[in-house]
Amino acid sequence: MHTVAVVGAGASGLVAALEAARKGAAVLLFEKNASIGKKILASGAGKCNLTNIRITPGHYHCGSPGFVENTLFSFSSADAIGYFEELGLETRTEPDGRVFTACGRSKAVADVIENEIKRLGAGFFLNTEITGITPAPSSAKFNITSGSGSWQADKVILAAGGRAAPSAGGTDAGYRIAESLGHSITEFSQSLVPLKAAGSFFKKIAGIRNECSLKLISINHTIGESAGELLFTDYGLSGPAILDISRMTVKSLKNGRTEISINLIPQKRNPETYIKNRISTLSARPTEHFFAGLFHEKLAKVIAENSGILAYDRVADIPASAVPRLVSSVSDWRVAITGPLGWAESMVTVGGVSVLEVDPVTLESLKCPGLYLTGELLDVDGDSGGYNLHFAWATGIKAGKFSAVTQAV
Repeated sequence: MHTVAVVGAGASGLVAALEAARKGAAVLLFEKNASIGKKILASGAGKCNLTNIRITPGHYHCGSPGFVENTLFSFSSADAIGYFEELGLETRTEPDGRVFTACGRSKAVADVIENEIKRLGAGFFLNTEITGITPAPSSAKFNITSGSGSWQADKVILAAGGRAAPSAGGTDAGYRIAESLGHSITEFSQSLVPLKAAGSFFKKIAGIRNECSLKLISINHTIGESAGELLFTDYGLSGPAILDISRMTVKSLKNGRTEISINLIPQKRNPETYIKNRISTLSARPTEHFFAGLFHEKLAKVIAENSGILAYDRVADIPASAVPRLVSSVSDWRVAITGPLGWAESMVTVGGVSVLEVDPVTLESLKCPGLYLTGELLDVDGDSGGYNLHFAWATGIKAGKFSAVTQAV
């Protein structure tokens, strides 16, 4: 029996420890926090969006697409659901493909994995931050050190996660260790993060939600699109539709001015016809009531102010020349983006250990034999909707299985 050390008890680290233990390895699981799976507990608004039935490589961003394809080929969404059901976890699938715990609690996911790891006799070391990993010069073992002790292991799985969401355990520590062992770290940026926008009116509509479609515009060109719920905040924009487009927005901001075009009536195929018909129907109303019944009253007031229709007393007084501006105010509302919120509000890290330095089959390091790298530590990030957790499970399970054998096959 040989020893496998797993650094990090997040999603990928937990399943890596479980699979290594199942294969007969003596497992040492290290976690710097006082409890395991903090990002798991925060996922899916506390309900854990653990996978998505529409898992495809197109939902991931990676410098080497073949790396993601290899990972997903060996672990599908059906595999993920079956994996957790075998551990006793019941799941439910939403119409949009997202898969959650049936009980509605993220903690249930961490619990079923932890129960099985402990049943198999793995060693847990909480409140133990690993500060250094070095290959032993005279053997195949690794020396592992922390402020409270040192250990040796035949194999190491580095599953320390990314720098996003520091309140849930996000840190740079894993990158520093990987770098010390010869790995290259690609540039970092945020993803699945709310966006700050220019405009004093945002404070008036903070907390209001509206279904919409979005276009990301850079130098007068549309470079990205998304759709779904939009949340107005006092600093700008959030909600699923914004999170989905945030990765590309952060990247675009590095190249200059970036705008988001908001269509607040995506269900209307022809916004101009719709607005003209509404003018005809509501012709006797005061213009301040034009958007009443269509939007939240606070949002309606801001749109009315922005569109310029309050310059007229009645809807019937709105001239034909004002219609284009009125149409654009609801279907092409341009908002200048000034930046993302900080790392504390970012759910996912863009960047990390280059996948070109990792074996796509085993996840063993090509720079340091016996070292395996998983999850958010790698330069792979997914869209919102369960894709990032799925990648964590897939890479953790693969690393756990291959690290537990004396020679990977």
